[in-house]
Order: sequence, then structure tokens, then C-alpha cells
Amino acid sequence: MSDEERWQGIAVYSLYLVALFTGVPALVGVILAYIFREDAGPVAQSHFEHQIGLFWRAVFGNVINGIIFAVGVALTSTVIFSIIGIPLMIVSGIVFIWLWLMLLTRSIRGISRLNRGEGYPVPAGWGL
Repeated sequence: MSDEERWQGIAVYSLYLVALFTGVPALVGVILAYIFREDAGPVAQSHFEHQIGLFWRAVFGNVINGIIFAVGVALTSTVIFSIIGIPLMIVSGIVFIWLWLMLLTRSIRGISRLNRGEGYPVPAGWGL
């Protein structure tokens, strides 16, 4: 893996880490990952594939989580359904923390592997 590929991968992971607090740079990061993936060697390509998959899992997870939260909020507007709505909002909070930790840990591990010149071994999944 070339130094250029290493720095490209670190740049995308760094944008994801910044996105944990602001949200916006993740879109720039996934666009760069799509661009960098085309000319990358196999090791760097595993990271770019992982970054692209990580972005889309985070987007999908947050959209579904937003729906769960909205349903929970809507159900808490009445006393009868608040028994269902409050647990849904709690589950939504747990899912949000899980998605946040997934993005954090996978980005840090990705930077660490890039610095060692290793590929990302399991590019798919929802685990930490």
C-alpha cells in the first residue's frame, strides 16, 4: 500500500470521526471513498469498501432509528399508549449510542490498521 492510499484512507476515517459530532463530513467521506476505491490496491480497497459500507449502515440505522423515535414520541402523546412509546424512545436511544460507538470504534480500528499496512478484515457487519 502506498503512502498516498494510506493518507486517503486516514482522511476518510477522520471525516467520519468529525461527523460523529457534526454529521456533515460523513457525506464528503463516502464520496471520497467511492472516488479513491477505483484506483486503490487490494489493501486500501478493503478499507474503502469498509468505509462505504459503514456509511450506508449508519445512514440506514439512523433512518430506522428516527422512525422508531418518532413513533415513540407520537405514542407518548396519550397516556394509554405511553406504555409503548416510552420504551420505544429508550430503545431508540440505545440504538443511537450503538451506531455512534460502531462508527467510532470502526474508524479508530481502521486508522490503526492503515498505519500498520493491513487491510480491513471484515468489511461488513453491525458489530463494534
